[in-house]
Amino acid sequence: MAAAVDTPRERRRLALVVGLLAAAYLATRLALTWRFPLYVDETTFASFARDVHGSLGQFFAAEADKKGLLPSWLGAGLIGVGIDPVTSMRLLAAAGAALAAVCGGVIVRWLYGLREGLLTAALIALGPYFLVNASVGIYDAMVTGLVAAAVLVSIRLVQKPRIATALLLGIVIGAGGLTKPTASVAVVVLPFTLLLFDYVSPELRRRAADLGRSRSAGGRTRLRHHVDRPPHPALRPAHAAQGEPSLTRADLRRHRPQRPLQRARCSGTPCSATSRPRASRWQS
Repeated sequence: MAAAVDTPRERRRLALVVGLLAAAYLATRLALTWRFPLYVDETTFASFARDVHGSLGQFFAAEADKKGLLPSWLGAGLIGVGIDPVTSMRLLAAAGAALAAVCGGVIVRWLYGLREGLLTAALIALGPYFLVNASVGIYDAMVTGLVAAAVLVSIRLVQKPRIATALLLGIVIGAGGLTKPTASVAVVVLPFTLLLFDYVSPELRRRAADLGRSRSAGGRTRLRHHVDRPPHPALRPAHAAQGEPSLTRADLRRHRPQRPLQRARCSGTPCSATSRPRASRWQS
C-alpha cells in the first residue's frame, strides 16, 4: 500500500488538485447536461421516475423494463423537489460518474500511489466515456460507480474486517442489483480482492497458532475422555454381569489377542511346533 500524505504542504497540494478536478468535472457537466438531445432510453427511464412520483402504486413501474428500480425511486425524489424528469436522470448519471471517479482514484491510490490515484480519477471524470454517458440519463454511469464502490469497500473489508464494513458492502451490491443486472459483475470481482489480504501478518500467524493449539488440545481432551470412561454395560463380559469385577484397561492391553505365528513351510504336513493357538479374548 502507498504511504499516507503526512506533511501540511502535501495536504495543501492534494486539496488543490482535488478541487481543480472537482471544478473541471462540474464545469463539463453543466456545459453538457442540457446540450445533448433527448435519448430514447433516458426518456423511458424518466417516465418510470415520473410514474413513481405520481403514485405509490407505481413504485415498481421500472419492473416492466427488468431494471432501474433504484434510479426510478431516486429520480422520483428529485422530481419531488421540482427538477424535470429527464434532468433528474441525467443528474443521477453525473453522480454515478463522480462516484466512479472517487472510488477508482482511492483504489489506485491505495495500490500504487497518490499521483497514480489522481491521474485515474481525472481520466474517469473527464474521459470521453463519461463525458457522454454521464451527460445523458442512462444507467451505465450509476452501475459503474456502484461497482467501483463495491470493490473499494471490499478491499477495505479485507484490510480491516468489520461488521459495519460488511453490511455496507452488502448495501452497495444490493443497490447495484436494483440499478441494473450488469452490476452483478461486482460479485465476480470481489473474490480477487483476497489477493490483497496480509497473509504474512504476525497477527494472522498468532491467530492461526492459537486456533491450532485450541483444536489439538480439544482433540486430546476428547480422546482422553473416550479412553478413560467406563465401557457401556452392553459391551461388558458375561462374568461382569454376574457380579464379577469387569476388566480394566490394563487387563485389556495385557490380554490383547496375539497374532498367530506364520506356519513354517515344511515338506509334507505343517509343523505344529511353530504355531501356537490364539489367546482367548477374555482371560481371568
